[in-house]
Amino acid sequence: MVKRGDFSLTQMFFLLVFITFCCVSSLSDNISKLSSKYKIISEEEIGEKDKGILEIESLDADSIQGKQMRYLPARVVVETNDGKKVDASGRGLYSDGRFYIEGKFSLLLSPGNTKISIHSGPNFIPLEIVVPVKEGKKLHIIAQIVRWYSPEEKGWFCGDNHLHTRHDPSGEINVDEVYTALQARAEGLDYITESDGQWGFEEKLSRNDFLFRAANEVHTGIFTGHANTPGIEKPIPWGEIEKINKSVLPFQKLCDIVHSLGGAVIYTHTSPIPRLHWMGATESLSDAILGKCADAFDISNRVEELVWFAMLNLGNKVAVSGSTDAVLLRQNTIPPGARRVYAKSGKLDYKAIVEAIRNGKTFATNGGPLFPFFSIDGKEVGEEITPKRGKKFECRLEIHHLYPLKNVEIIRNGKIFVDLMKSEIKPQSSPFSTIYRWNIEEAQNAWYVARVEDAKGNWAITSAIYFREPNYRPSKASLICMEIGNFNRMVELRKDFFLHIIATSSQGNLKRVVVLREGKILKEFLPKEGNRMPSGVVPVTQPNGEFQEGWLWYPSPANPKHFQADYPVLEGGWYQIRLETTNGKVINSEKIFYDADNPNSQQISLLYFESKDMELVLRGYGEEMPLNDIRIPFEGDHWWFPINEKWEAVGVFEGMRYEYKSR
Repeated sequence: MVKRGDFSLTQMFFLLVFITFCCVSSLSDNISKLSSKYKIISEEEIGEKDKGILEIESLDADSIQGKQMRYLPARVVVETNDGKKVDASGRGLYSDGRFYIEGKFSLLLSPGNTKISIHSGPNFIPLEIVVPVKEGKKLHIIAQIVRWYSPEEKGWFCGDNHLHTRHDPSGEINVDEVYTALQARAEGLDYITESDGQWGFEEKLSRNDFLFRAANEVHTGIFTGHANTPGIEKPIPWGEIEKINKSVLPFQKLCDIVHSLGGAVIYTHTSPIPRLHWMGATESLSDAILGKCADAFDISNRVEELVWFAMLNLGNKVAVSGSTDAVLLRQNTIPPGARRVYAKSGKLDYKAIVEAIRNGKTFATNGGPLFPFFSIDGKEVGEEITPKRGKKFECRLEIHHLYPLKNVEIIRNGKIFVDLMKSEIKPQSSPFSTIYRWNIEEAQNAWYVARVEDAKGNWAITSAIYFREPNYRPSKASLICMEIGNFNRMVELRKDFFLHIIATSSQGNLKRVVVLREGKILKEFLPKEGNRMPSGVVPVTQPNGEFQEGWLWYPSPANPKHFQADYPVLEGGWYQIRLETTNGKVINSEKIFYDADNPNSQQISLLYFESKDMELVLRGYGEEMPLNDIRIPFEGDHWWFPINEKWEAVGVFEGMRYEYKSR
């Protein structure tokens, strides 16, 4: 007998079905709400023949519900029925067809279906629609753009510390600082650091939700890289720039100056590293071996991640960062924030953001809707934990993502420690967030980062959490960089070729550096012979002037930890560098082949880095114009920018091998 208040099995079944239906319906409603939409407000007659008008307003969907409508700045692409992309900004179209609006635009178009894409940064769900443009009609549309997540609510603010408004004398796009600020806001950036050093726009272009700042991009020299310097409040005096350029390791001098001005130093132009391009941040590994690095390292690809991992493995605390070097006058430049850094500053305050970067409280992304928050035992990125044998450390990774996840990797000391999506660890999931919790044991010095990628190719990588014993001592390492090329210190093409050598070691002092050609000693460099600098110019790295034979031991021939040399190359063949240290370490680089019969300008490069349980090899090749076309004195476009190039990178971290190469 069923008593009053009891349920039969049939009743319980239908109750469960009803509850499940309600939950699914509620979930579907939530997902449905989190999608941007559009509404046709009106369709009016106009006097135009063979034409129609499209008028669109881009609004924050939340503001519509609150009846205090807020226009959203947006990146827009409009493609007509015949495949033509058109401009409504009056500034010109970028190569992908984009232009930027301050919340609304109007276009006179030929009749036909028109495709419109509206994007307002990774916090908002993009909108793509196709609407009919009708002859003699004006179509008024409201685009309701939905905010799906806000990392700012967690105290994380994003910026691009490297972009240019006035890099070139002129360009295809009519850009000024006002349009630069609009683009940044439309890409969802909370702040930018404009790299042309044009101070004076901070108050005019900043808002309560956006900061416009300026800082020098410092050209430290060739084969050293350039530097972003967010946080400085005035230009670095030219006299100090000259001192930096004359330094053997200019980034180390730059850090002292920038820190005194309240700023941070970020290695940038890191992407040419695989072929030791003259702009590439090659010095970063020498700095890492010697234990004095910049505050952060810009990452845009997997090879740069390997270089950053190597720096961390030597005990350096270097934050991850990202920036674009977008030159906004150029039609084919990438958008601001297409690579960006998020910093946990707690508030939109520039000084606090710069301090967070210096403290390693960052993650970097390629601009997509992907936000990872990583902690171990409550310690967040940039912080230290004391390792302890037998103790369980609780890890937590909270990921907010608009699209399905593809990879979720935890990396320890450069090696993939666990791919959480392939593990037995079950996450707590909802439509746009995934939370992983698991335990680890760690009794050694180590660092951990999280790397996440979604199904659309968006990626994010966090700075490190460090396990450090009180008596921690970093690993020792050695580096050999060699490059053969035909250009001078201003990177103007020349007909003469030089071999450029950079060697650094913490595995004892440098005892001997040898150049071998076809397996035989071509040149032997010994510290006891001292430095040779005929013109007083630092070999390899100091800008301005012509190369000539010379070399230098640093900090001195009596205590040589680092070596730089320029040596003329007169014959073709296989070249190799041998490095010997006072601790008995002998390192032979791979060989590179210089083809003396090649009629073109060419650059052949090799970087070899080794330490305990770690090895990194970067090989590069590039060609430029024929040697016979080079005119001296310098005429026309005779700069070294290769038109035919290739590279390979191999990294080995605790037995895990990574291989990447150019296509």
